[in-house]
Amino acid sequence: MDPGYHQHDPSRCRAPAYSMASRRFQMLESCSPGPGYMVPTNMTMRGKDGSPAYSIYGRPKDGVTFRTPGPGRYSPEKAGKLAYPCPPNYSMASRTKDFQNEQTPGPAAYGLPPMLGPRVISKSSAPNYS
Repeated sequence: MDPGYHQHDPSRCRAPAYSMASRRFQMLESCSPGPGYMVPTNMTMRGKDGSPAYSIYGRPKDGVTFRTPGPGRYSPEKAGKLAYPCPPNYSMASRTKDFQNEQTPGPAAYGLPPMLGPRVISKSSAPNYS
């Protein structure tokens, strides 16, 4: 048996091996449950205790089940208008005669604030003294 690591060969040179792994994360706070954590008395290391558990409480009554109408009782025409007063309507008629062109200003009808000089809106400037 040779001294050293597994399958050590003293005739061959081996460089030192260092790892660049990060440090292991250490919890700053305790990971244990707090004082309010209570283990149930019937819990064992193998799970819940297998003995039967009895109580003197009565069973709750089953709630009223939802009854869906059958095919003979279904009438969608009696349902009210839910979202819209009517479905969208489309027609192939021409435009109305009362249509007028709106007079909106063109691109040169208004001016922009100056972008050069001491009064640029988007940039702060040094105090001016006179």
